[in-house]
Amino acid sequence: MATKILITADDYGMSEPVNQAIEACLAAGAMQATCVMTNMPAYHACAVLRKTFPNASIGLHWTLTQGKPVLPLAKVTSLTNPDGQFFQFSEFRRRWLTGRINRSEVVAELRAQDQRFRELAG
Repeated sequence: MATKILITADDYGMSEPVNQAIEACLAAGAMQATCVMTNMPAYHACAVLRKTFPNASIGLHWTLTQGKPVLPLAKVTSLTNPDGQFFQFSEFRRRWLTGRINRSEVVAELRAQDQRFRELAG
């Protein structure tokens, strides 16, 4: 029995060079899927991914520990540091375990990331 492997590239949207590398791999057939981080600087390029690579699987890479939130900072104060960035994973985990992460902010931010993804890549 043959085994199939699906190779997925995370972090589309992280930067233009990351996007270019993922697109080159998709074009070469080296991978069949990518996940878009809609809160990162180069996320907007996902708007043409489905047209350019119609056979690729394009999904959402949710994040609460990298970059800046999609929502205004005032709506996610328990998720961000004074610089407006998400807390790094270790700090997020520490804050989660001590009850300092507002669950409704988590839900709202993840919904905002999903909405942005659906608007651009849907």
